Amino acid sequence: MNALMTIPNLVALLLLSGVAARETNKYLWGGRLDEDMEDIANEETAKP
Repeated sequence: MNALMTIPNLVALLLLSGVAARETNKYLWGGRLDEDMEDIANEETAKP
């Protein structure tokens, strides 16, 4: 019975794995990572 409960999770994992990979690649290689790191550095230097 418990094994049947994993089927919907596995289906969702398979369907969403492409979306997760695409969004991760867009974030990492789209230039946003550098901008986010610069924002964090600017916030840290602005603290009193």
